[in-house]
Amino acid sequence: MTTIVRYSTVALLLTATVTAVVFNTVVRGWEAWVAGPVVSWVTAGGTEVNPEMAIVYFGVGTPDPQGLLVTPECTFVLLFAPLVLLAGVVLLSDRLPLTRTLAGLATGGLVLVAINEIRFGLIGWATQRFGPTGYAWTHSLVGSLLSLVGMALAFGIFLLILRRARNTTRRTET
Repeated sequence: MTTIVRYSTVALLLTATVTAVVFNTVVRGWEAWVAGPVVSWVTAGGTEVNPEMAIVYFGVGTPDPQGLLVTPECTFVLLFAPLVLLAGVVLLSDRLPLTRTLAGLATGGLVLVAINEIRFGLIGWATQRFGPTGYAWTHSLVGSLLSLVGMALAFGIFLLILRRARNTTRRTET
């Protein structure tokens, strides 16, 4: 793979990530849309999503409907950006295959999306079940721990995919 392709890929990834961080309203709307079914599985009543406002309403039709706002601080973009930076550094070296690096990045990104959506479901469930105390615990403590576990999983999977590429490269060279 030529150096120009690698550098162009790094530039594209970094540009897309910075754009997603700066203009995260669209991403947060998408996350709310994806969180709708997850929240509906774990809460009573109906669920509605307002992607323009990045809000998931749950308990619709019950005496106590509520909503979760996907804020810029809660978006998966903030979890994904460090993984993109690591992939960019890996791509700048010519030691590992581009396709393997991108596969690791995509897989890590999917893990982060899944963990974040599970976090939204957990927060919705605890809020409906235990009220403001449930929200406070799941949002600030349990949700943060879940995000950290998700990041560790994403980075671990990324590195495992890269390690496999390195082992494959070594076997073919010897």
